[in-house]
Amino acid sequence: MPLNAVVHSRAALAVAQAAILEQLAQWPQAALCCDGRGQLGMIPIYAMPAARLAAGQWNKGWRSGWRYYWTHPDAPEGMTVEVMRVGNRGARLISLSIGPAALVLAATLAQLAGEYASDKRRFRPRILRLPWIAMEAIWLNTDSLRVVDRFLSRLDDRQGDAFRREAMARARAFLRCSKQRDKE
Repeated sequence: MPLNAVVHSRAALAVAQAAILEQLAQWPQAALCCDGRGQLGMIPIYAMPAARLAAGQWNKGWRSGWRYYWTHPDAPEGMTVEVMRVGNRGARLISLSIGPAALVLAATLAQLAGEYASDKRRFRPRILRLPWIAMEAIWLNTDSLRVVDRFLSRLDDRQGDAFRREAMARARAFLRCSKQRDKE
């Protein structure tokens, strides 16, 4: 399958499962947590420094955490849990939200898996989070420098090169503002 599974962190999974189970016990549809049809998915979150982004070095990100999402076919909404990486093996809960975001993320990843089902290249799904320029995308990363990574914005309709151009422009503006502020 061209969308390759990513390595899980046991510590992050334990944090996410505990948070989800605690919330499910208080949920109006609490009975759904015990019927075995709920699905827990995960996608790693990567960050990238502004200087590398502005220089067009897109394969220089680092894993900063994980986004877990829980969905159920009979639930009108799901749960999203963000876990931050702490050191080499640690993890800390950052946020938990209940709403449609988990359903949208699960549907998007399923759609991408379908689109790439017959593709021979290897893609690793990631979230690329760039909070310093208010951008986030699903990043289909490859090992090859000849294959262009795919980006789908999570905040607007930008995809591919449009996302790259906007992110690079914002990163350059961010760096200019930072340099100006340092001079003052």
